[in-house]
Amino acid sequence: MVEYEETPVIDPQTGQATAPPVPPPDIIEKESPPIGPEHELSAPPKKPSNFLGMLGNVVLFAVLFALGVGASVFLRQYLAQLSEGGATTQTAQITVVPTPLITQSADPYANWKTYQPISGLTKQPVAGVTLKLPPDILTPICDGPTCASQGTYLPGGTRLTIAPRGKGQALPTTVGAIMTDAGGREFIMKEASISGLPSQEFTGLFAGTTGGGYTFAQIRGVVVHGPEGISLEVNHFTPTGVNANWDTDDGLFDKIVGTIVFKRTILPTQVVTPAASPTATLTQ
Repeated sequence: MVEYEETPVIDPQTGQATAPPVPPPDIIEKESPPIGPEHELSAPPKKPSNFLGMLGNVVLFAVLFALGVGASVFLRQYLAQLSEGGATTQTAQITVVPTPLITQSADPYANWKTYQPISGLTKQPVAGVTLKLPPDILTPICDGPTCASQGTYLPGGTRLTIAPRGKGQALPTTVGAIMTDAGGREFIMKEASISGLPSQEFTGLFAGTTGGGYTFAQIRGVVVHGPEGISLEVNHFTPTGVNANWDTDDGLFDKIVGTIVFKRTILPTQVVTPAASPTATLTQ
């Protein structure tokens, strides 16, 4: 508390001290109450730092991002396992279900048509001798009035010739003979085995003429010797002036030759005497 000491006022005329004037009541200073700790003004709350707020947002975003990535990975793994499980189940079902057996024919040429060569003497099919031809090939027809041989064309343009030889046929056997064209040019010959039967294979890599008058640029054929003295000659050649696909037809020719079948049967009693010469001229 602040105390004020009154200073006496000295009158200049009398020289006596007088009491000081009393101040009006409204200007009397009032003592301020003491300010204790409990009356101290509290400081205003400090606002959070902007840096801490930003850091919290970053941490929150990182946590949410990590949770999202983890959930995505888990979902993908779950879907993958679910897919693999379904595929495995389906495969197991396919394995368990019995597959119907497809019976394949033992004969790869079952849809080919069977052809019986025609005898030049009887003009009838030779009994017990057959071969097969593709379904898109025309049935062979007689090469001439004697019908000693029959012919047709293969898809590549070469001509296929079929002729029975030997006992009861118009053409002689070629056993022990050297085959030539109509002009006497010899073919290259070699022994072979076709369908388990002794055979001869001949090739002519020259321009020549068949016994029926067909001119050719090249020729290849076989003579298969069956039981009871009967043989079957099959050849194919490129006619002169024809641009044939030899390689394709030659492959088909081998397949046709592989279908030759001989069955034992009673042959006609009439026998044609082979030519005295050991040379057998090629058929048409």
